[in-house]
Amino acid sequence: MELSVMSPVVFRTVGYGHGKEVWNNIISTLKAVGYDGVISIEHEDGLMSAKEGLEKAVKFCRIP
Repeated sequence: MELSVMSPVVFRTVGYGHGKEVWNNIISTLKAVGYDGVISIEHEDGLMSAKEGLEKAVKFCRIP
């Protein structure tokens, strides 16, 4: 998908838009309300291939 300069939304791979703190808050909130399901990563970053974007997102989200 090619985005126009005028596009109102630009998607970025997890970790390349919102930082670690934002994602930690999202995951912590889900856990706090009892969510124990799957977290899906949707890749729409036009600057990376799907494989590269997924690998980077998984690495970013991994709990040490």
